[in-house]
Amino acid sequence: MIIDKNRITILYDNNLYNRNLKSGWGFSCLVTFKNSTILFDTGADSDTLLYNMNHLGINPKIINTIVISHMHFDHTGGLIGLLTFNINYNKNMLLFFPSSAGNRDIKLVESLGILKQNIRIITKPQKIANSIYTTGSLGGFIKEQSLIINTNKGIIIITGCAHPGISYIVEKSIKLLKSNPLLVIGGFHLFGRNDREILKIIKKFKKLGVKYVSPCHCSGDNARILFKKEYGKYYIADGVGKIININDLE
Repeated sequence: MIIDKNRITILYDNNLYNRNLKSGWGFSCLVTFKNSTILFDTGADSDTLLYNMNHLGINPKIINTIVISHMHFDHTGGLIGLLTFNINYNKNMLLFFPSSAGNRDIKLVESLGILKQNIRIITKPQKIANSIYTTGSLGGFIKEQSLIINTNKGIIIITGCAHPGISYIVEKSIKLLKSNPLLVIGGFHLFGRNDREILKIIKKFKKLGVKYVSPCHCSGDNARILFKKEYGKYYIADGVGKIININDLE
């Protein structure tokens, strides 16, 4: 697989898009946009993550930045194995942790060779690469950051689990970049929610102008069904192995 610019590739999820790959409870995606190659979350284990990358023809050494949404194991479990594999290639890799990361987490990645000055603890929204931003650590008990890609067609918002609330994250992203939401993708944290609650969120999405949706991971099967029904051709089915070419979004 040739790594083109401007695409999102799902590397770890509990849903499969490509049946030749492996699934697991967790989330990870690779963002290649302009001159950046960013791994957003690392899934629950490095074996599955590296297996999927290998079968998709993605060499881990191309990753120059890792962003961790929040410190739950299903989003951080693959980090140490990935760094152990990758550190000989890229000692200058940037690592963005949410504000809930502890000293133990930081010391552990430092012990693997990540330079101290390249480990960033994120509290507030900021630009982390060319046209790519973090929302900053949002939420109360569970601090979580989401990724925002600023395209010429609108913003793409990528969430890990959306613990602060998916609609809230979208609203904050719109306010931060002052741009229309082109796509919202990732875990929406809606499993266990009833139809009424989910439809209320879908209505809010449409009011906010969200054009494309691609719920996965902790979104729940019911939410996926309802989003697909309400969004029609603007619903993007995803799962491990799904590749979204950003330039194809209209």
